Amino acid sequence: MALPAHSQSGPIPQPQPGVVYCSPATFLPFDGYPGVCALARDINMRILWCNAEYARMCERSQESLIGTTLHDLMTREMADERSARMREIWASGKPGRYFQVWKDHRYLTNIWRLDPQAFGCDGLFVLMTRGLTTQVPGLDMSEVGVITTPHLDQLEKLSRRELEVLYLTAMGMSTDEIAKHIHRASKTVENHIASIMEKMNFQRRTELVRFAVERGVLGFAEHEWSLIAARKSDGRDRD
Repeated sequence: MALPAHSQSGPIPQPQPGVVYCSPATFLPFDGYPGVCALARDINMRILWCNAEYARMCERSQESLIGTTLHDLMTREMADERSARMREIWASGKPGRYFQVWKDHRYLTNIWRLDPQAFGCDGLFVLMTRGLTTQVPGLDMSEVGVITTPHLDQLEKLSRRELEVLYLTAMGMSTDEIAKHIHRASKTVENHIASIMEKMNFQRRTELVRFAVERGVLGFAEHEWSLIAARKSDGRDRD
């Protein structure tokens, strides 16, 4: 991985005492791991640098991503929530983290202030790690926030209610248990499951469960997934 040169002219901001900084050089020994995305943003959220895994996830070249912001990659609502969270972390001067859904996968996103020596400007260093488990060793999960606007890929086909039913089915609940849990008729739940299977091209429920597990959906608590599903709602759900 080639490290970038300074990209800004003028005086270089000086590091502040007590602030933890990170940069592409710090990340270099960990680059190349599958599902680990890294990028540097300036204070206006423009990308200064990203690794090959992030570019692959965005289905873009690394070069074409330089200078882009989240608003170039997702809806305004999604970009605004993430940008606001990152700015809060930057302002605190302390590292921060949150979980988010990106391309149907659950990612643990860690944020540090960007080492000003790396690009000659203030900014953020972002590390996104695709995670499958509920618990992360050494991490107090109660301190990790959740971005509630999901960036969906295949799951974009599903309605809010279908996303909820997918989660509960993957949890191992039966049709009758789901119906009781969400206060709907069993037939309604059966229809939701049939719709999910058709939209996702699944032949068996085991495929549905494997899909959810492999993308870390069950890593979210039920109330967290409900918030995520609700933010996806297009207002057309009636049951």
